[in-house]
Amino acid sequence: MNKIIKCQDLSYAYTNGKIHTKVLNGLNLEIDSAQSLAIVGQSGCGKSSLLNLLGGISQPISGKVFVNGYDLSQLNEEEITNLRAQHLGFVYQFHHLLKDFSALYNVAMPLLIRGENTQIALEKSSQILKDIGLQNRLNHRPAQLSGGQRQRVAVARALINNPNCLLADEPTGNLDTKNTQEVLGLMMELKQQKKSALILVTHDMNIAKKMDDFLTLKNGMLV
Repeated sequence: MNKIIKCQDLSYAYTNGKIHTKVLNGLNLEIDSAQSLAIVGQSGCGKSSLLNLLGGISQPISGKVFVNGYDLSQLNEEEITNLRAQHLGFVYQFHHLLKDFSALYNVAMPLLIRGENTQIALEKSSQILKDIGLQNRLNHRPAQLSGGQRQRVAVARALINNPNCLLADEPTGNLDTKNTQEVLGLMMELKQQKKSALILVTHDMNIAKKMDDFLTLKNGMLV
């Protein structure tokens, strides 16, 4: 199968002044297309740092990350940004919606930034919002939506570009049990429809066990 994400001997350290704290130590990982993987581990073990490295947001101190076959170390910042926009989607614990824009425009924003025709971008945004049951919330701003609705909008925004891989960092961490199940179900449903891979960071083993596989990040390695 096609390897959407591949890491080779990946190492990373936090830097605080002269203090360097290594959190990843020669880590290796491969993710196939359409595979779902949970990464669990104690707080501060480097789970979020790993996602940032996979998305080209941070740079490792050594090792390589490949996204859809592209070696991120060989790309400049603009090329990484374009690769990220084309192949990856991101969902975070906090929805990071633009407060002055409606749900419709928030979801369409990745397409608009990419330069897609405004009418086409809004039609795609409207369709995916209708698909997730928010057809009556198209023109609502984030402050007018519930926590669960905001996170569903964030998931729709992450998938509007049909990414090869969705990177999710504690995407249900701020939600109650009911909304957690709804958002998780939505992510899995849309992931399956779009045949995207999913890498999800979580502290909840009940969520981790719903993925195809789960790995524990411990002492800088995945086990």
